[in-house]
Amino acid sequence: MDKKVAKRTVFAMSKFTIPDGKQLIVELCEKNGGRHQSFVIESEDLVRTREISELEVK
Repeated sequence: MDKKVAKRTVFAMSKFTIPDGKQLIVELCEKNGGRHQSFVIESEDLVRTREISELEVK
């Protein structure tokens, strides 16, 4: 992938909650590789989520 290309990834999950003061840490690791990404989701982040009624993959 070209360094100057922006990509967006959407993760769809069943509805859930995170207790106040707790965090969900999502980690993605490349199989047989060295790349590793992680991001933190807190309860405040879930308040801003929206339901996906239809998903069109391009």
